This record gives sequence, C-alpha cells and structure tokens, in this order.
Amino acid sequence: VEAESVVNCAGMWAREFGEACGVCVPNQAAEHYYLITEPIPTLDPTYPVVEDPSKHVYIRPEGGGLMLGLFEPGGAAWNPTSIPPTFSFDELPPDWDRMLPHVETALSRLDPAVAAD
Repeated sequence: VEAESVVNCAGMWAREFGEACGVCVPNQAAEHYYLITEPIPTLDPTYPVVEDPSKHVYIRPEGGGLMLGLFEPGGAAWNPTSIPPTFSFDELPPDWDRMLPHVETALSRLDPAVAAD
C-alpha cells in the first residue's frame, strides 16, 4: 500500500509498528501510576475533573470514589525491549519511594471535605 501520509495510531506499540514498516518512531511506553479510592458516600456525582500539570496530577471521579493519576516529570520507561501484543492494562509493582512525593502532592489538591471522607 502506498500513501502520501500515514498516521500511526498504535499507541505504546507505535515504535514496534513503525519498525515493522521500516520507520523509526522515537516512542517509549512509560510507567503510569494511578490510585483509586474506596467509594466516597458524600462525593458529588458532578465532581469535576481536576488537572494540574504543575503538580503532575489529575483527579477524576471513578467508581463512586476518585482516581488520582500521577505523571512524573521524568517517568520510568516500561518494557523498553518489546510491548507484549496482548497487553492492555495491568498492575505494576508500586515503586513507593519514587511515587510517594507525587501522591502527597495529589492529595493536597483534593477538596478538604472530600479528603476528610
């Protein structure tokens, strides 16, 4: 197949897809940590999504509680040699030494009334 332009939408597999087509794609999957709280009975169902790039965190409603997503400025590469073709979502062993400062920052962004629950 010939094309003037190609859009590679293979996500974390973009590098491997590019290699299979003879193209170097400088893309690397990175570890991404997020925590999900237990349900919070007082949580307003219209609780907004909070994104704070300066603190490398996002917070959003999830399953009756909240999800706190953490993005490190210098994230760790995940599986740099090859992404398993059947991989979707999985749990990675937590690296609390690396992530705890980001967790503390994320918690500081919570509404005090929600954090108290």
